[in-house]
Amino acid sequence: MKNLTFILILAAFIFSCQDEQTTENYSIEGKWRIDNSGNQMYIFQDGIRHTVFCNEDVCDWDAFTAADASPNNGPYTFENDTLIVYQSGPGVSAMGGRATYKCDGNVLTIERKGLYGNEFDEVIYRYGYNLEDCSE
Repeated sequence: MKNLTFILILAAFIFSCQDEQTTENYSIEGKWRIDNSGNQMYIFQDGIRHTVFCNEDVCDWDAFTAADASPNNGPYTFENDTLIVYQSGPGVSAMGGRATYKCDGNVLTIERKGLYGNEFDEVIYRYGYNLEDCSE
C-alpha cells in the first residue's frame, strides 16, 4: 500500500510539471514577428538571429529570408531559460533575458533591460500565428 501511495504521489508530481513551457520544450528556429513592430521580424536560423526590416506599407513576410537581414546580426544561445543574443556591428553588445514560452510555443516573452536599466518585456510570436489567439 505504501508503494502505491508513493507511485501516485510521484505520478501527480510528474504530470503537474508538464504544463511548464520552458525553452527546452520548443525550438526558436524560424521566423518571429515582434509585437508592436509592424515593420520588423526576427529570423532565428542556424544559431544566428537575423533582423529583417520592411519599408513597404504591406509587407510580404513570406518572401523575406536571412539574406534580406540587416548587417547587425549575431549568434544566440539559451543558457538555462535565458536567451542571449550577441549583436555585431558598432557598439557590439549582448542582449536578452529570461525567456518564457506561451501558447504551445507560439509566443515567447523575453524579460529585458533597456539602455538605461529600465525593465520591459519583449513579446515575439511565430510568423503566421495570430497573437490575439493567445490568452495566457
